Order: sequence, then structure tokens, then C-alpha cells
Amino acid sequence: MFIGQYSLKLDSRYRFKLPVPFAESLKLEATEPRSMLFVQTEAIRVYSSRGFEDLVNVLSSQPDDEKARQALRTVMSRSERVSFGAFRIVQIPSQYVEHYGLGAGSEIMLVGCYDYFEIWDRGLWQKHEEGADPS
Repeated sequence: MFIGQYSLKLDSRYRFKLPVPFAESLKLEATEPRSMLFVQTEAIRVYSSRGFEDLVNVLSSQPDDEKARQALRTVMSRSERVSFGAFRIVQIPSQYVEHYGLGAGSEIMLVGCYDYFEIWDRGLWQKHEEGADPS
């Protein structure tokens, strides 16, 4: 389970150190330890391999129509498998860095969302939080 928020900074190679609780959750929930899948949405969604399989199973079990096929196509084409080593260093793939306007020294937020976590530009996250309904 992914809970909490972590404020981090990308290094010159677009890397960050995965917080211990998130690394442990990825290991526990993964069919492939130390592997995760990035998916492009409003922020970068990061799933364990098992969580990603669950998402794909839900999408592929929808009625066979163009809208369902497009949803599955979108998720699969905007996803990439990423690994981390013993030191929990994660490199954000270049297409995500470009798409989200991140760069060396970018301040990011990791935000727990129960069965996945999101990577946000810190400024965008703050704007998102300002507009969120606290109730």
C-alpha cells in the first residue's frame, strides 16, 4: 500500500531515491521485485507489476467496443517498465521527463494513492492541492 507524500529533487540524470516505504510496498506487491511500471496520466502513475496487471485485467474485461479498446491501447502505449537497485535509485525515462517538463534539479512530489503512487512536479502538486476539496 502506498500512503504519504515525499518531497524530493531530481539529480542531473533525472533520478531520485525511492523512499523506503514505497520501495517495500513495490517489493511486497510485485511479481517482479524491484520493478515498476510508469503510466502517463495527469501525473506519472507508478504501479507495482501486480498492480499494473490488475489495472490491465480490469481494462481488458470491459465490453469489446472502441472506447474500451482505446483505453487499453492508451495505457499500454504510455507505459514503461522501470527497475531500481539495492540503493532504491529510480531514473525517470526521458519521454516522461520531456512530457512533464521536468529537468535536472526539478523538485518533485511522490504521492501515495493506495495501490499506486504518483510523481508530480512540486509546483503542479501545490496548485492541485489548492484546488482540492478538503472534505
